[in-house]
Amino acid sequence: MNPINLIFKEVNFSKNDEYRKLDSIFRNWFSNPKTLNFVSPKTVYPFQMKDWIKKNYSERADNVISITASKKNWVIGYGSISIGDNAANLFHLIVDKKHRCKGIGSRIVNELEKIGIKRNRNTFTLQVLKKNQLAIDFYKKSGYEKLKESIKSIKMVKTI
Repeated sequence: MNPINLIFKEVNFSKNDEYRKLDSIFRNWFSNPKTLNFVSPKTVYPFQMKDWIKKNYSERADNVISITASKKNWVIGYGSISIGDNAANLFHLIVDKKHRCKGIGSRIVNELEKIGIKRNRNTFTLQVLKKNQLAIDFYKKSGYEKLKESIKSIKMVKTI
């Protein structure tokens, strides 16, 4: 099996062309409320880009890096990492439905972890909804272990 040739690019929401492109992509990806809930549980359906950026990125813009994964100039995946004092937190990982189960999610996670390592972090955390068993299994395969559990979510951790 040949790996898909992907281009990873850092996202800048303040650039109008990138903002419009991602707004269109996210509206398509998040047209299903269940998908939006799995990726961003605090975001209200229907998806609104301005609200999403305000809630998730504006207040911590200096510490968050978001990337896209593109195949032939077509964005097929997205993920973010927040650099904290002691660890880096992965969030908003999504792969276009047509491109899932092809290793793209793993490659996005690897790229985000490389970003964390370049910023002197070797501990990575993430939150996943308990009902999102596919994501839990995916993160376990990626080397993440359950750290703690709440009523709705599981916090996972990986040290490199």
